[in-house]
Amino acid sequence: MERFKRNNVISRLSRLIIRLPLYKVEHHPAVELWIDRFERTKGELIIMKADEFRNRSVSQIANAIRNQVIAGEIEHVVIDNLQFLVGLAILNDETANSFERFHQQDRFIGLMRSIATDCMTHITMVVHPRKTNVSNTRKVNLF
Repeated sequence: MERFKRNNVISRLSRLIIRLPLYKVEHHPAVELWIDRFERTKGELIIMKADEFRNRSVSQIANAIRNQVIAGEIEHVVIDNLQFLVGLAILNDETANSFERFHQQDRFIGLMRSIATDCMTHITMVVHPRKTNVSNTRKVNLF
């Protein structure tokens, strides 16, 4: 895995959890503490690139994720971005309409639910809002 991507993921996660501005020097000790906690995880952070899923069906994508979960004994999977990932599966089908895309997403979610149950792992899926108006500011809330 590329070191830059790993550091980027750790930085983003720490910003969300810590909720402190990283650029302020007075917050650096707290930020370093949280980054250390992220880096002391049980195993490596595995990133599967979107190119690995191009021109594959949702079943093939789900099987690739299942294989990684089993091989790496992964306890938590984060899928960012659901629409893009499933969109790769139907990329070559120019006749796919919105109902077929919805059906593929629904099928993929069912496959992920099956992986979560069978492998005793948590799966988080990120679904981004449509990019319609860039001027709207968004607030990030953690529940």
